[in-house]
Amino acid sequence: MLRRQSRGYLIVPTLALLLAFAFVAFAPAHTRDQFDVAVAATVRAAHKMRNEKRPVQNASASANANAQAAVRR
Repeated sequence: MLRRQSRGYLIVPTLALLLAFAFVAFAPAHTRDQFDVAVAATVRAAHKMRNEKRPVQNASASANANAQAAVRR
């Protein structure tokens, strides 16, 4: 039978969250402002990437079509 996995793998993400909390809670105000600006810019970039068309996928599809056409010749 399979053994139950150890929960030791939760230590690293927990420490990372605590470190992030300490940074935000105890950092000077100008550092917190820079952090807020960085988070906002990241969120805006993620939304922009999600909303724009995916040219990489379109290029991949056209490359696949070209390859299939070359095979047919």
